[in-house]
Amino acid sequence: MDERNARDLLERLGCRKIRSSGKEISASCPFSENHYRGDRRSSFGAAISDDPNDVSPYHCFGCHSSGTLERLAINNGFDDLVPEWQPKKVDRDWINVPATNIAAFRNTMRKKEEPVFFEDQYIEPFTGLLSAYLKHRGILLDTAKAWELGVDKPNKRAMFIVRDMEGRLAVLIGRDTTNKSQIKYTNYVFDRKHKRFFPFIDHNREEDFIGPTKRFFLYGELFAKRVHDDPYRKSNDLVVVEGPMDVLNVWQYGLNVVGVMGSYPSQEQVDKMIKLVPEGGRLITLMDADKAGRDCVTEIGRRAEMAVPILDAQLPEGLDPGDASKEEVFQAIGGAEILVLTGKT
Repeated sequence: MDERNARDLLERLGCRKIRSSGKEISASCPFSENHYRGDRRSSFGAAISDDPNDVSPYHCFGCHSSGTLERLAINNGFDDLVPEWQPKKVDRDWINVPATNIAAFRNTMRKKEEPVFFEDQYIEPFTGLLSAYLKHRGILLDTAKAWELGVDKPNKRAMFIVRDMEGRLAVLIGRDTTNKSQIKYTNYVFDRKHKRFFPFIDHNREEDFIGPTKRFFLYGELFAKRVHDDPYRKSNDLVVVEGPMDVLNVWQYGLNVVGVMGSYPSQEQVDKMIKLVPEGGRLITLMDADKAGRDCVTEIGRRAEMAVPILDAQLPEGLDPGDASKEEVFQAIGGAEILVLTGKT
């Protein structure tokens, strides 16, 4: 992009202190409202060129966003500044939301975090339907109803509803069903102004949304609390897995199971695991057979501090509980061994 069009673009985007020197142009970041405390110093720089075949990469040292001026113009509806550009037919995905907005989300996480709960009415647009993706993965209709599974049609994501032990709505998670998104799972944030959930962030002001607080919860903790009232699922053990699909698959095999919704458990999650282990029972870790899964097991053991017996069940390499057969899951649990950490059992 040449200097004239680059200046025009930055002016349209509301940038300040636009300066050019040689083959570079600098300015305040067009997404400076997403910087920590709205920092508007000149932190944005881009390359410029008179050759129409060249692209102009940019980078912001404030929010660490990067891309090209051409794509920035196109994404904001200023494609007249990119005369060589021709639209392509692609499936739109939530990841097309400007990546710089991630900075605003991260800023909120620096604040002291407390559990947040929502009213059930806000999840109505997603519930009542079973995603074809989940059906293909073997999730049964009865399971979908019990776990309130849903679909986010516009963003092509299967929805997982997370409730706490009291049944309060806490977190929404969306799983990509197209296999085209770079992000498999994403958390949903709550729009205070419009009273709705949407994937990740699409806002200009931090105050307008509430981020997820999933580190306070386990996926399936409400079911695990009720396990003693279920004659078909009564168990002395609590199985811990990683993701929502792992939980649902193992739960359909009749086991008492919760998920950490990731591969790094928080202290709050581990404390809940300990409380949910039936009296005299055991905590059985059943993680993905990869390095992240092994690290997750180690972290659970470290944070639990031997409060309950912990057994480590291992699936064959490359297999995770969400895809494992009933036979493979029970075989892994049957062969579980006492977790050993730095010589302690």
